[in-house]
Amino acid sequence: MATVDIDSEWDWFSPWSWLTIVGWIAAGVALILAIRIRFQLRSLTMILMARGTHGAEIPKIISLPTPASTPAQQAVDIIAEWATHVSHIPSLLPIEVLLLLCAFFWIAFKLGCMIYKSHKAKVVKTRLLLEIGNGTDSILLPIMGLPHSMRYYRLVINKPEMDFHLTEFNFFGRLTWNRGVRLLNVAFDMLVPLPTTLFVKIWQLRTLKTLLTGQFYAAIQIMSENAVADAEIVVLRSPVDDALRHPIYPSIK
Repeated sequence: MATVDIDSEWDWFSPWSWLTIVGWIAAGVALILAIRIRFQLRSLTMILMARGTHGAEIPKIISLPTPASTPAQQAVDIIAEWATHVSHIPSLLPIEVLLLLCAFFWIAFKLGCMIYKSHKAKVVKTRLLLEIGNGTDSILLPIMGLPHSMRYYRLVINKPEMDFHLTEFNFFGRLTWNRGVRLLNVAFDMLVPLPTTLFVKIWQLRTLKTLLTGQFYAAIQIMSENAVADAEIVVLRSPVDDALRHPIYPSIK
């Protein structure tokens, strides 16, 4: 596992990779067998318990029950109702099986992440990141991945048209930003469409909102996947531009 993480790609000729796959398959088969034997033992237990019972006698006199007075309706306890509703889960899936399920899904998630990283490393050659800060705080928002090297792309910036607008939702936000920015692929002489909005995580909302309300700078980082240190910065907006837009002493008309 450590070798795969370091190389960031799956080695099909490594025996450790195949042993890992065989171990995961064996764990899945063991989980299925554990669930199966649980239901088989439960059915067998019910059959053994039913062998010693006898049929109940049918009453010869049938008496109709008298209607009883209904008591006053009591308040519903939500916690007690929920406990009654989920009380059958431990009988169907004991704690051992639940732990095995958690381990199985965790292994499947790690395998999916490894396959995704390997595929991304082969497809994406350049990444674009939007940096917004004020000299004290800053955040990075991923823009997109590009399939070619960074030397084949050019950014055309029109600063007067630049505008940043943050829309907040319950658990995330959307930043509208790409007005005045164009990305060109010089190898094919074509325009690459940029996303109009960027996803903002919930823990970044407060910092980004504070940055946008004051003087801030904005820049695009063009990073190469092969060399992390190889990066270029294109300035979209600086605090000087904000001071020019809003002068301290506006003219009197």
